[in-house]
Amino acid sequence: MNLGRSTAVEIMLEVGSTSIEVVVNANATTIDVATTTAGSNVSTDQFSYFPTARNVQGLYTIAPSATRSGLRDASGRDRDPSIAGSSGPENNYILDGVSTADPAFGGGGANLPFEFVQEVEIKTGAYGAEYGKSTGGIFNVITKSGGNEIHGDVFGYFTPGGAVRPVKNFPFTGSAANGFSEKDIGGDIGGPIVKDKLWFFGAVNPQWRTNNYLTQAFFVPVKNDVTIPFYAGKVTWGISPKHTLTVSTYSDFTKIDGFLATAALNNVSGFGSDPKAFQGTQETGGHNYSFRLNSAFSPHFLAEIYGGLHFQRNNTTPLSTSLSMPLISDSFSVLKSNAVLPVTSTGVQGAAATGFVDFVDGRGGSLQRAYLRGPGFGLYPRSDRNRYEFAAHLQSIFSKHGLKYGFEWSRNIYNVISTSSGGAITYANPKNLVLATPDSNQTINQRITNNFSVCSVRVINNANTVVCPSSSAVFNLKAAYNAGKLPADITGGVVQVGSGCAPGCPPGLTQAEAFGNPFIVRSSTRVRDFELHANTYTQVWSGYVQDDWKILKNLQLNVGLRWDFQSGYNTDGQPYIKLNQFWHDMQPRLGLIWDFTGKGKGKFSVSYGRFIETPIPLDVNVRAGGGASQTDKNMNVNTLNAPASASLVCCANGFGAANLGAEATPIDPGLRPQTLEEYSAGFEFSPRQSLVLGVRGVYRNYVNIIEDGSFDDGNTYFLFNPGRRSHGETTEDKACADPTIGCFGPARRYYRGIEFTATKRFSHRFQLISSYTYSSLIGNYEGLFRNDNGQSDPNITSLFDLVSLLKNTYGNLPNNRPHQFKFNGSYETPFKLMVSGNFYFQSGSPFNQLIPHAVYGNNEGFALPRGTAVVPLVTASQPGFPNVVDSVGAQRTPTTFNLDLGFYYPIPVGEKREFRLSADWFNVTNAQRALTLDQTSLINSGVAGVPPVTNPFWGSALLVQPPSQWRFGVKFRF
Repeated sequence: MNLGRSTAVEIMLEVGSTSIEVVVNANATTIDVATTTAGSNVSTDQFSYFPTARNVQGLYTIAPSATRSGLRDASGRDRDPSIAGSSGPENNYILDGVSTADPAFGGGGANLPFEFVQEVEIKTGAYGAEYGKSTGGIFNVITKSGGNEIHGDVFGYFTPGGAVRPVKNFPFTGSAANGFSEKDIGGDIGGPIVKDKLWFFGAVNPQWRTNNYLTQAFFVPVKNDVTIPFYAGKVTWGISPKHTLTVSTYSDFTKIDGFLATAALNNVSGFGSDPKAFQGTQETGGHNYSFRLNSAFSPHFLAEIYGGLHFQRNNTTPLSTSLSMPLISDSFSVLKSNAVLPVTSTGVQGAAATGFVDFVDGRGGSLQRAYLRGPGFGLYPRSDRNRYEFAAHLQSIFSKHGLKYGFEWSRNIYNVISTSSGGAITYANPKNLVLATPDSNQTINQRITNNFSVCSVRVINNANTVVCPSSSAVFNLKAAYNAGKLPADITGGVVQVGSGCAPGCPPGLTQAEAFGNPFIVRSSTRVRDFELHANTYTQVWSGYVQDDWKILKNLQLNVGLRWDFQSGYNTDGQPYIKLNQFWHDMQPRLGLIWDFTGKGKGKFSVSYGRFIETPIPLDVNVRAGGGASQTDKNMNVNTLNAPASASLVCCANGFGAANLGAEATPIDPGLRPQTLEEYSAGFEFSPRQSLVLGVRGVYRNYVNIIEDGSFDDGNTYFLFNPGRRSHGETTEDKACADPTIGCFGPARRYYRGIEFTATKRFSHRFQLISSYTYSSLIGNYEGLFRNDNGQSDPNITSLFDLVSLLKNTYGNLPNNRPHQFKFNGSYETPFKLMVSGNFYFQSGSPFNQLIPHAVYGNNEGFALPRGTAVVPLVTASQPGFPNVVDSVGAQRTPTTFNLDLGFYYPIPVGEKREFRLSADWFNVTNAQRALTLDQTSLINSGVAGVPPVTNPFWGSALLVQPPSQWRFGVKFRF
């Protein structure tokens, strides 16, 4: 019987006899005629012969509507797929009965190598009331167990660096992946401790991987090393024929040393003066414990009682040489002859808000952004993301009814400490500027930004003259010019240009001047001392009841209700957000199944369900819940790079130094939970044993979402349901009533899809899992992660912060991929060689033309309706490092396809013992098409009087498909 499925068993009892004749339908394990649930079940007998990544995350995309979500793990590999249009963090992940979803941000909080796994169940929709805490899919994983015979494996798999083809598609922005090497070895064993009573299973599988990169602009080789010492253990106790207790544990502690490359939409750039600024150690993963008691108290009363502990970490530690150094970032720098030009410090006093005058004569160079000076690392977090849970699932069977009911409880925890590199500095206050608090000028760490104004040099009246749009830049440079500190060939002095000066002055800077012939001057140096200390939690109570009513022998009606109540608490232990209204938290589940064959060989089903986001990721508790959790000191100083000798200059929020507090974000009266509803209809038929053909249609839409918004350009915020109107008391009511604000309008996400599937269990030498999905995804709300600007702040993204941010946001959403075809299959040749293959084909994602927003800055505005921009031809080049895009002229990223092949040969070495040699060839065609493109069309110039400038790399490739590679393996089974 497959994981999570029901199997019909007809039992015929003869009166007056103790014998029992059991008649089992031969196709019972092929089509589940008791549920409407859609998805895929994949057992170890199947996936162990597919060429895939050797962990459960690599198996999740087998399901028909699963596609790349844009989320990646710390090593840069895809994780947390999008299911039927939902964003990756909306899924629920269950390993051995324990929810392992990340409490802080959603998404998967644990991973396992598939050597440990017995079966993976992927629920993509239409699941019953016993399943919840997801508005996406549910991934249910069961690890292997021991039996009455000793069985085990010893294995090793290797991808040497030389087995990876060279990279041939390089990004302009961010570092470029440049190959890798990988190896993992391990073993597992299971068997009896006491036969027929007590069994065990244990496994270890350490994995090592080296990822290579080339830094942005300089193309300097860098790397990181990934270590994952996976382990798992399980003990199963047959207490009695009616009661079985299982206790299990597993771990995925992950450590990454070196260049920390993974960013939201691309790789970290590595663009700085010292590589150590991008290096450190990142620790993720953790360990999990669970118990499960399965009891059959009688043929009519069944129980499953379980509990678990999920411990997850996310820690980043800079190098020791970087830890004491502040992060120093230049807003602008100048690159010339493959080197960044140094800053000239004049020692001349400039404007009061600047202090000393510093400049870069960048004539003949190119203007660059966000350059890091020195080894300082910046902000680094240490966090625990844990969960304790307990549940009881019960079932009573009477007459034609199977009544399922139960309750669940969990305590979700997010403890975080975030601080920055640097050391204790108290900045002098010789001008006796007003301090917001007495210690506002005392810092324990620093993130320093040198803000530069951009000028240029023109010939005016036959003299080289510095021209600046900013009056403060003119003031500062004139002071240096009068002191004889500017270059000797600047003989025409300094003048202001553009709209900010008096009528008749010279025209403003052109883009060619600003970016091709820059002369930059420091306007201010900002110091930020940020620390976050928060210990938050959310309690969740859930309950459900469902009746599976067998109306006729071949007709079943499933009717269920589910409730998920949640209460979130801030770092002071005070309640912040509560979603526990009986009516609004109720989730009806309806399903009707007709076995039109009457023999379990086919079914037609229809279903409706509501699903609630539970719990809201605890990042909301930390960032919006208030409490004394945050120190955020901000000040300006008079010296480049803000050394300890620098002193305060005016002003930071009206003060010489300010400490911004963390007040609780007000919550909309009657806030509704984030709720999604789904309608589906499906057909399955088994024309022959072990083969199932299916077709399913699905429609999903959001009823309510939870987001934050603002009436005053982001000075204060509120948490609300966009578009929800009432009797004048909701935030939406107030916004609509004020003509200076206007309505936010509802958050919308509509998924429509039709899936065609064909599945064949292994028989007659071959097996297959295949599907084709045609779908659309439109709206103005992607979900808990944004692929347009890379923001991962569930329920508090910037999208609904201001009404003006919503212009042109309705359209084709990022996970809109009209066509997806998937094939996984294997064939055993007559001479025992197993040949397998995967072929995946999918449409590209919609392309956008992102522009700056007047208040929120870069990548927050849409120049055209979402998803309708045309991919341009990028004329910029970097000799020897091509950037190739195969969808120029289209409105999507390139269509991608991937062919993988696997070869597996068994060598028997005795009874029930064999060696298995394997070779997997990934990306056979070596397609290195772009997965993501640079969607930033215009960049906020950061220069007073200069409009946003064109991004010359708009439309270029950012992330590309990994190159062709081989993996070799050997396994001994006993």
